[in-house]
Amino acid sequence: MEQLEEKPKRRTFRGIAPEDRQRERRERFMEAGLALYGSRGYHGVTVKELCTEAKLTERYFYESFKDREALFLAVYLRQVETLRGRVLESIRRHLPDARAMARAGLDTFFRGLRESPTSSRILFVDVLSINPAVTEQSRQVTSGLSGFLMQFSESLYPQVREKGLDPAILANGLIGSCINVAMHWVDGGFAQPVEAVRDNCYALFEAVIASWSVKTSTPG
Repeated sequence: MEQLEEKPKRRTFRGIAPEDRQRERRERFMEAGLALYGSRGYHGVTVKELCTEAKLTERYFYESFKDREALFLAVYLRQVETLRGRVLESIRRHLPDARAMARAGLDTFFRGLRESPTSSRILFVDVLSINPAVTEQSRQVTSGLSGFLMQFSESLYPQVREKGLDPAILANGLIGSCINVAMHWVDGGFAQPVEAVRDNCYALFEAVIASWSVKTSTPG
């Protein structure tokens, strides 16, 4: 009988498979990127410094990332997903009360920024100063947030279009205003209290919700 050829065994180091070691190294660079980009800015950090922070060699940096920009984008998108997930979770807890949803979402958003200054700098300062491709990635993120808000708006106020209001335009305006406020707040070192920033942005949402409620005769 013909013997089956044995598959080559994967080499392990201290019981850890190669792909797991690579994921671990990549994660160490992600942590280094968050720490250094978030404290000193993208333009003030070199690959060598990232390697020193991660306690790994440049060989391993290029194993996972093409260049500093690729690492920055990976860190940026992770911070986006983390913050977006927290905001959406807080919003869903208050369905279908539009005012409570807006207030909770804004509170989670701005408190999240204040609690993580390193993440905030990556999200709202350096992302706009690297190159057009990275700026476009930021624009796509903002567009995605507007899309989420539009979906919530249409589910709560299904007749809004029939009354001459466009949820897409309003969502772009509300998200855009909050992003602009966040940019100035982060760049200014969080000078105003979280509550003041949240309440002023909430005033914009409350005005839109009131308008939707009147025009659609749907409780806000």
